[in-house]
Amino acid sequence: VFQLYAGSRGCDFTKNRCGISGIGYSSFMTIASTVDGPFNAHNFSISMWNNDATKHIAIENGLNTAGEVESHLQRVVNIYSKATVYDKDGNIVSMDGKMVNAATDTTIQHMTGMIHPKEQVQYTIEFKKQWKSYQLGSSLI
Repeated sequence: VFQLYAGSRGCDFTKNRCGISGIGYSSFMTIASTVDGPFNAHNFSISMWNNDATKHIAIENGLNTAGEVESHLQRVVNIYSKATVYDKDGNIVSMDGKMVNAATDTTIQHMTGMIHPKEQVQYTIEFKKQWKSYQLGSSLI
């Protein structure tokens, strides 16, 4: 439910900051109350598409089919259910806290910003100086 609400109302992972503009709490609950079957992105998008008012809102947001609504919502569900993050010790864990990979020197350096995230190499001295100049309280002029 949370992921579908986040996809509808907006979160850090939606293309539009407000998700599907025009879908508020009341319209979300109206759609949710008509979902037939498992409460997932597919069935939610069908319920949304079967309601003339919310279908119109979807179209106004550039979602021109129930499938496009489903893809929009499923993308957010996937981020919340399949993403991995670092825990405080540098272990890579799933969003539900299960260990994916144990911490290594590289994961700890990456987590703490000590190495380039894609190239996995130390930052240059020039970059470190520039980065330090951006620290809070310093002048960027």
